[in-house]
Amino acid sequence: MLTICNGKIWVFIQEHIQVEFLADFDQMLTLRLLFLKNIQPLILSIVYAKCDAEERVQLWNDIYCISNDIQNSPWLLRGDFNVMLSEEEKIGGLYVYPNEYEDFAFCVNSCDLVEVGFKGSPFSWWNGRIDDHCSFKRLDRYLMNQVGLGYFGLVEYEYLARIGSDHARMLLTCCLKTDAARRPFKFLKFWLEHATFLHIVKDNWVSVEVDMFISLKQKMKKTKTTLSNWSRVAFGDIFKQLFIKEEIVRVNYLLFETSPTISNREILQKAQAEFKKYVHF
Repeated sequence: MLTICNGKIWVFIQEHIQVEFLADFDQMLTLRLLFLKNIQPLILSIVYAKCDAEERVQLWNDIYCISNDIQNSPWLLRGDFNVMLSEEEKIGGLYVYPNEYEDFAFCVNSCDLVEVGFKGSPFSWWNGRIDDHCSFKRLDRYLMNQVGLGYFGLVEYEYLARIGSDHARMLLTCCLKTDAARRPFKFLKFWLEHATFLHIVKDNWVSVEVDMFISLKQKMKKTKTTLSNWSRVAFGDIFKQLFIKEEIVRVNYLLFETSPTISNREILQKAQAEFKKYVHF
């Protein structure tokens, strides 16, 4: 796993993906990612915008500069832009002056960017309050240029269950015709509660290899394979269970958005707590 950090933005990338730094601005980090040979690289920009509207002007300028440099490449932007695209992207809260989101909208249009299709709740941020003091906004999003939209067969994202933050996590789904169907290994938190878990790890964390790095690789491979098989026997289709529990959170979150009462918040928090038991580290 490759970790990239510019002090504010952290990026974790699988080691088989080739990475090239293109630009490191105060509010945006831009990388070129090469996933497979003979596949066009993807330009990825991760955004963490300032709260102040005047400071965000520099971000819009930086985005415009990047767009001029990579006109013929698939380009994906994601992150917290800290501003909406229109007044319709909020419920409750203080009045938002048009010049704040008009600057953002002008940047998006000037760079020929479009928002990636999404499903589920349209709001990514909640101020943590209820009833008349409650406010929801859409501050986090994915944007893509026209080259990128034509490059991928499917591109959409959704806001996942909000846990430990006032911002919802985002999950992007995109695929090429060359995408493999292999599912990556995920360590699941609730495995720790099973009586045989530690025995499974202890019995499989072995290797006869002398070289330390090769030995570690063999141990991890053997343990991951055994844990995956053990999990299917002990818990069944865990991914389906995770999906169901997250859907319960999503439904309760939509209910809370519609009616932000104390009782609905308690129902949502209970569903979030149940889901949190199952999420992987």
